[in-house]
Amino acid sequence: LHTAYRRQRQMCIRDSYWHATPFPADFHWTKEVKRPFPWENTDRPIIVSYTGSTRSYYNPSRRLRGSLVHYCGLHPDDCVHSSYGLNGTRHSFKVDGHRPLQISQHSIFCFQPIGDLMTRKGLFNSILQGCIPVVFESLTARVMYTWHWEEAFWKEVSIEYSLHPVAHRYFDPVKALKELVTTKPEQVAHMQALIRSRVFELQYGLDGLEETYQHASAL
Repeated sequence: LHTAYRRQRQMCIRDSYWHATPFPADFHWTKEVKRPFPWENTDRPIIVSYTGSTRSYYNPSRRLRGSLVHYCGLHPDDCVHSSYGLNGTRHSFKVDGHRPLQISQHSIFCFQPIGDLMTRKGLFNSILQGCIPVVFESLTARVMYTWHWEEAFWKEVSIEYSLHPVAHRYFDPVKALKELVTTKPEQVAHMQALIRSRVFELQYGLDGLEETYQHASAL
């Protein structure tokens, strides 16, 4: 695995035409989907959430994920952690009476830690719920998915913290995000508006009208 990670990094540095294909998101627009769309929700009482487990074959990922759960525990009023299914697996889409995507839909920010790979499906799912992604590696979003959004736009709509300070627990990301919401609410609102303006580009529209409706959704 360590060799695979080094190769992945080297390929990104060496070949600017190497990009990741997105995971299919859990939202697909059709004529049957009625507004408001998930990303249009303004009722977001949760500062930040993390939907996922502490498991990974990659040691830095395990440490990071464990730290995120730790910090959520320190701030239970501001951070919610949930797994995708039973015992952290994907055997069920319903956890403790809630569906994981509902948590993202009611969160301002969503933690997107690396896993066995630098990319993760949760990135797309959370953005399509209107949740601002918080990443810990440039390959998670802005470097890998420039076929969807240019790198400059990724930087505008996401928060990126260094992995090491969070993983080794001398930087509290929940506290930092709460301070951001308190001291710079206009910046947070701007990021949310930018996501709403282009979020349709991240999902597979089944009726072939996604280009038409991506502009209407921003109105």
